[in-house]
Parts: sequence; structure tokens; C-alpha cells
Amino acid sequence: MFRMLFVDDDELMQDLMAVKLKNLKELYLDLSLDGNDALGKIETNQYDLIISDICMPNMTGIELCKIVKQGDENIKFALFSGKISLTPTEIIETKADYFINKDSTNFHNIISIIENLFLKKFLYNEAA
Repeated sequence: MFRMLFVDDDELMQDLMAVKLKNLKELYLDLSLDGNDALGKIETNQYDLIISDICMPNMTGIELCKIVKQGDENIKFALFSGKISLTPTEIIETKADYFINKDSTNFHNIISIIENLFLKKFLYNEAA
């Protein structure tokens, strides 16, 4: 099972993500509306991938990413935003593995990331 957490304060975007990913077998999708809720879920669940919006109330996706990576740098983390106005240095400092433009036409990029990580997880587990 591939476990993914999607964090976005936009419920419409969450619904869109759930619809786009519903046909991927062996994918467990968890949703959070903000960083604080996400941290609670991360404490009790293991995720292979976390995708978070950058601009959210209470805690930004960048803050969430830094906290997650401090706890476990092996968790893959993608930042998802419609307006990425970070300098190259700021991007490196986030420690995010991926940056995805928040555009409904970019769901193929999200699917590609999930499929690549999914394959790596199961190929690695079979080889072990």
C-alpha cells in the first residue's frame, strides 16, 4: 500500500485530488485542511508522500515541510502552489523534494511523481 497525505485548505482542490487519484490501486489517500491537522495525522500514520499547499492559514506548507523533514528526512515531500515566488536559496532551504505548480492541468505531474515513488517502493521491497 502506498500512503499519501494531501494538505490543502481548499476543499475543492481536495475533492479534485481525490477524484483524479481514485483509480490508482494500492493508494491510500489521506486529506488535511491545514498543517496542524496534518501533523496530527503524521504522528499516527506513516506516509510515503506528502503534498502540501504552500499558502495555508495557521501553518504554511514550507513550515510543515521543515518540521516533517526534521523528524524523518526520508519522507518524500512536495510543495504545491499557484504562486511560487521563492528564490533558489529559499527553495533549497525548504528541503522539499518536489515543487508542483497548482494548476488543474498539472495533475499529470502529480500522478507521475506518485507512480515513480510507488514503483520505487515496491521494487525496493521485492528486492529486499
